Amino acid sequence: MAASSLSVIIPSYNSAATVAYTLDALLRQSGGTLREIIVADSSDDGKTVRLLEKYADRIRLIRLSPGTMPALARNAGAAEASSETLAFIDADAFPQADWLEKISAALAGGSRVGGGAILLPGRKRAKKFVPSCNLFCEKSIFDAVGEFPAIRASEDVLFGLAAGAVSKVVFHPEIRVRHIFREKLGAYLKNQKLIGRYILIYRRARGGIFYRTRLTALFLPAFVLVKFSRVASRVFRGSRENILPFFSALPLFMLGLFSWSAGFLGACLQKDIDGATLKT
Repeated sequence: MAASSLSVIIPSYNSAATVAYTLDALLRQSGGTLREIIVADSSDDGKTVRLLEKYADRIRLIRLSPGTMPALARNAGAAEASSETLAFIDADAFPQADWLEKISAALAGGSRVGGGAILLPGRKRAKKFVPSCNLFCEKSIFDAVGEFPAIRASEDVLFGLAAGAVSKVVFHPEIRVRHIFREKLGAYLKNQKLIGRYILIYRRARGGIFYRTRLTALFLPAFVLVKFSRVASRVFRGSRENILPFFSALPLFMLGLFSWSAGFLGACLQKDIDGATLKT
């Protein structure tokens, strides 16, 4: 099977501190057939665009309205892509040297949509979705699904569920990136609260009757326990090197889990939240 060329799409917002590392890592890939790097940028800090312009001869830069949602930025990049396969990565994620090579191998092996690991390893398996900071997809599937939904968070979940109706979504642990998450405590807690809120919103949007009642809040302790257990299980199934850092970061993890719970609970108590609020 001939190697599939790849259009790599990067949504960017005020990413001057990290995006150069992402681009440099992509430009130094050990294999794969890279056709183009598309950066869909909605920055308003004045610095990011100047930095991106230094790569003008090596990337395609799309300027968007300031603060455009990541989902819409990815869609804008995909609309401009000329390759038959799309690969998505974030402006604060750094691909391993063989990232494109491993994606190409997955495509050659029959995977049409999938992704890989963010630092922690795992095993190859079918999943409902993969994170959008490490995702590949045939453009025909992307077009058939109808792009990422216009939602502030959990858009990768909704996209994965829709793509899964067309083709199996496959997790390939060998396709690896490292991702810089929020570095400031306030930003980290705010983001966790946002994620908790949108978990509830997307489940209501999917038509889940169980999530349409405020009584869902009564099950929050069980949801928190399941979430903690899943994360801990992944850590302990992986390399022993991850165990000590996990315990070292446990206080921060628990604070984040508390903020996630607050976001979920707040959405539970807003009875009017449904699919019509996806853009909020």
